[in-house]
Amino acid sequence: MDSRKNLLPFLLINIIVTLLSVLLALFIWNKLNPCGCAPAAVPQTGSQLVQPGPAAEATPLLPATNPGGLAAIDGVFGAGDLNVEYILLRNQGSGQLNLQGWQIRGPREQTYTLPNLTLNANGAVRLYSKAGISSVIELYWGAAQALWQGGDRIELLDSAGTPQASFLIP
Repeated sequence: MDSRKNLLPFLLINIIVTLLSVLLALFIWNKLNPCGCAPAAVPQTGSQLVQPGPAAEATPLLPATNPGGLAAIDGVFGAGDLNVEYILLRNQGSGQLNLQGWQIRGPREQTYTLPNLTLNANGAVRLYSKAGISSVIELYWGAAQALWQGGDRIELLDSAGTPQASFLIP
């Protein structure tokens, strides 16, 4: 009986330490993966979609042609590794933003034209370089090799060809 009384404080300390460790791990994970679940992207009929990647230093955003919207390239993740490489596009405005006909353009003539895709306020979509099946939160470029490397500048152009955002990969 005495041994049980002596074990109780140690068991409580063990439970508290375990709980704090799990909470710390979740906090760190959330900070390193802020877009673990992207806000809804709403595709229109016949659209195709792709996935995201790691972030870097973004250049100032230009206002989008859609009222109430700001288009942004939030980051390029996994640059140089086709299996994980993606671009994260976000609508930073308060209204919906239709990206049909918008393009992603890279420094080596890489160009991807976005499908009929509407992002809600703060909505995001990941554009993966690899091939895959697109969904409302993930688009796939279909490239055979990685498209991006450090030092590349990527531009987001609206349907009229006007630059809306750019991103420099560190």
